[in-house]
Amino acid sequence: MLDIRALNQQIHAMTADLFQQADASSERLEAALALLRRGAAENSPLLERLEAFAALREPPWMVAQPAEALETTRALPALAAPYSVVATDGSQIAPSHHEIALCYLLNVGRILYTYGTGERPLQDSFPQLFHREADMRPSVGRRRVSINEELIAAFRNLHEAKSLVGLAEMACERGHPAIAMQDGTLIQWMLEDKPEDFQDELLEGHLEALNRLRDLRVPVVGYLSSSRATDVVNLLRLVACPKARLECERCAWNEPPCEGHVPLSDRRMWARRLAVGERSPIFYSTAKILAKYGAHRVAFFYLHVGAEVARLEVPLWVAEDDALLDRVHAYAYDQAQKGMGYPISLQEAHNQAVVSREDRQRFFSLLSQRMQQAGMTVAVSNKQLKKRVGVV
Repeated sequence: MLDIRALNQQIHAMTADLFQQADASSERLEAALALLRRGAAENSPLLERLEAFAALREPPWMVAQPAEALETTRALPALAAPYSVVATDGSQIAPSHHEIALCYLLNVGRILYTYGTGERPLQDSFPQLFHREADMRPSVGRRRVSINEELIAAFRNLHEAKSLVGLAEMACERGHPAIAMQDGTLIQWMLEDKPEDFQDELLEGHLEALNRLRDLRVPVVGYLSSSRATDVVNLLRLVACPKARLECERCAWNEPPCEGHVPLSDRRMWARRLAVGERSPIFYSTAKILAKYGAHRVAFFYLHVGAEVARLEVPLWVAEDDALLDRVHAYAYDQAQKGMGYPISLQEAHNQAVVSREDRQRFFSLLSQRMQQAGMTVAVSNKQLKKRVGVV
């Protein structure tokens, strides 16, 4: 139980700190916008600095690589109807040694909406239960490992991607332009520090899914609300540095000039730069894991949907195809309007996927019944039992 009265003084101090931080953040925002204008005016020197930065043995930050001029903004393209949108989202019941059986469950919410034709929507969920030895100790790369939260998240992402392909194939059968939407990033960040064989095996299914979506000409977009990414803000550090040559690895400044506009998120900067419906320039992500993505290397842009500025990630083959890029721009914006600030298809995919506390209880209750009917002994740990019934 939380004692709010005991926290009152700390909350008061936090509020005062936040007020001061808001003033400092406003100053950083103005500094960043000035650097953005300067970077746009000095495009060639910036690209040279970017190349030199990429050549550093250990770059200190991850910076965005611009694919368009920094002053570029694109207006909202015309919305061609009818169109279809497919979306997936996932959740899970993680394994617990305190429960009646060691297992885990993945639940993928699936959405297919077509607008302008009256065709019936699809919205459902597809649960899968994993309990065998190979599930609990999967072979990944050249080693067998115990299942954990990180691996379950990777497997869930893969099931979401495969479901997205199946939905895209159904959408194409309807004969209308379509987009595929995913909640969150297209970059498999969790794999960056893993062994190479581990990366290759867990990426294989994702890249196969992206290959299929490319063959179908259904652009996939990762939609990030309230993104905290700083790739573009970090790019402006290269503009701010007064050195003729970058010396990031042995910088002697006590207070480096490149830090005058940080910390600041990209989306806050673009919120000042973009009108509603407009998008930012295209940038390429320089995440290390993307070296394995090939034609599916991730590009991104920022889109002002009215309620917020969202980060949208797309594969390279979408970023380099004007027709597909315009389709993503127009339909993602329309989805956000239909969802009153967040894409309606992703909202509903989440609602289909979410496993509530009551769902979890029903799952283990059903499992308990089936085990007892099979003549098996059913028991939970004392810890789990006390959590359920409490102690007076």
